[in-house]
Amino acid sequence: MFYFWQIIPIFKRIILLKNYLHFHPDINRKKSLFRTEKEQTILDRLFHIYYKDDLQITIRKFEWRIPQSNMHKVFIRSQEKKMGKHDNELILWFEEIEIEDVPLVGGKNASLGEMYQKLTSKGVAVPHGFAITAYAYQHLLKDAGIEDAIKDALAGLDTHDLRNLQERGEKARNIIRNAEFPDDLRQAIIESYKKMEAEYGADVDVAVRSSATAEDLPDASFAGQQETYLNVRGYDALIDNCKKCFASLFTNRAISYRHDKGFGQFDVYLSIVVQKMARSDKASSGVIFSIDTESGFKDAVF
Repeated sequence: MFYFWQIIPIFKRIILLKNYLHFHPDINRKKSLFRTEKEQTILDRLFHIYYKDDLQITIRKFEWRIPQSNMHKVFIRSQEKKMGKHDNELILWFEEIEIEDVPLVGGKNASLGEMYQKLTSKGVAVPHGFAITAYAYQHLLKDAGIEDAIKDALAGLDTHDLRNLQERGEKARNIIRNAEFPDDLRQAIIESYKKMEAEYGADVDVAVRSSATAEDLPDASFAGQQETYLNVRGYDALIDNCKKCFASLFTNRAISYRHDKGFGQFDVYLSIVVQKMARSDKASSGVIFSIDTESGFKDAVF
């Protein structure tokens, strides 16, 4: 199996060669760009390349676009695909989530799903939880009828005028914070929290964490731009913090970054992690990379 980070060096090579290569629609000429056997294997297994006006590369469920007029910018969108079994789900538990579900639950949730499924049996105590899906976010916008209001709030955006950015960002966030959750979404979140209570005890404390459908890309990093809320207890507090988490997709920083990187404000969706809090006084924590994120070299831990 190949993962997203193994493709990054190949994208960098395409971008570096952009001024020297003429891309021909013949797939065999495209394969010649990848000089190692491993890279050609990745190409064979994961790539479907189509050439129209732009260079378009589809990797599994991700679609990368490199416009001819601006090849240094890379855009990611969920590939339009046939409806899958999870595409209309409001809630997915960690045991239901795999890395292929990034377009539906974001990178953080997808990674937690993989960890929960593959490490729990090995004795690693990954706190349980569930994802409120990107479909739930879209459902909120449509059911509450607020998408146009957000667009109106961002009309005339000038990211280089701080007052303009602050005012429009605040309007967009308030629209989501003040929106009523659809009844089915609210009920699904509360029922899922009740299952957490059955597992961990009444009034269980959870973290409400953002999980964007685009986080770390070759030419852009959205990590850390949305909010996380800790020690959340109770139904009303959970719903309120979910609203704030969805609203944080429109922080001033996130709005400005998307705009300056050429992303549309509605090109990126937000999923939410609801996960049992872990006591910091009972263990230690940190970050380990089990692979070199730049080269894809897998025999390194740092």
